[in-house]
Amino acid sequence: RGTDVLVPETAFPSVLHSVQQWSHLRDLVPREVGETENHRVDQAVLLDAIGPETALVALSHVGFTTGARLPTVFLQEVAQRVHAHDGLFLLDGYHAAASRPIDVAELGCDLYVGGLLKEASGSSGNTFLYVRDGLELTPRLTGWFGDAAPFEFRPEPEPHPDVRRRFLGGTTAVAPMYHAVEGVRILLDLGLDAVRDHSRALTDRAITHADTLDIPLRSPRRLEERSAMVLLEVPEAERLTAYLKQRAVYTDSRRDEVVRMAPFVWNTLEEIDRTFDAIETAMSTGKYRSVSVEAAGPVT
Repeated sequence: RGTDVLVPETAFPSVLHSVQQWSHLRDLVPREVGETENHRVDQAVLLDAIGPETALVALSHVGFTTGARLPTVFLQEVAQRVHAHDGLFLLDGYHAAASRPIDVAELGCDLYVGGLLKEASGSSGNTFLYVRDGLELTPRLTGWFGDAAPFEFRPEPEPHPDVRRRFLGGTTAVAPMYHAVEGVRILLDLGLDAVRDHSRALTDRAITHADTLDIPLRSPRRLEERSAMVLLEVPEAERLTAYLKQRAVYTDSRRDEVVRMAPFVWNTLEEIDRTFDAIETAMSTGKYRSVSVEAAGPVT
């Protein structure tokens, strides 16, 4: 296995930070792949970058600043090329999980990670890891519950025989687990196909409103690339987000370039209409530009 870790510039910052730190711990070399003019993963450049020195390719299934979902055909090609060089393929599904059915075996990834704070309707403190069957991995850093016999309190570590268990940390945060169970139950009761269809109807309505107001989209239009998020390119996005919050419309902004919203199972078409009525008033009057921006606020 090689030493290069390929990560696109569009990856979430904590992914980039982790990869950079790895280079100080092991003989791993971070390789950032550039983005396209519309802030997407440059798929052709990334595929060409995979070679004999590739140890790991880490991609976001859905981009956090674009809402763009990487096509299955592209991900399958990544998996094929990575595996041809005995490398690993990791997908970050934080913004994809629970918004639609996902077949990790079909995608070809070795590892699929994410959390339940977003569309999975849980809370913070919940994460998950999929490890491909037959993949033998042992993390260099693990928690108490990753040991084969945690309650024997032995001084020497012994990796758990179940590879997935090796990645556990310490004692589980109980309250977030209850949130996670109920969130997942809601979605499974509805059915992920129905969740996806409702999400498409909501984002369709949002895109129609954005076009009517002549607001550029950062997120995709095509269903094949769309996720549960819609991102609007507006000047002083943080102020517009604060303006909407004052009117009980909760969105967020990224880098003061885009307003990001994620209408989901708990939202209605009428709420989309009300949201864009507020955006239209804000944009036409310019009143939002005088709104003060708080240091922190809710995220979607």
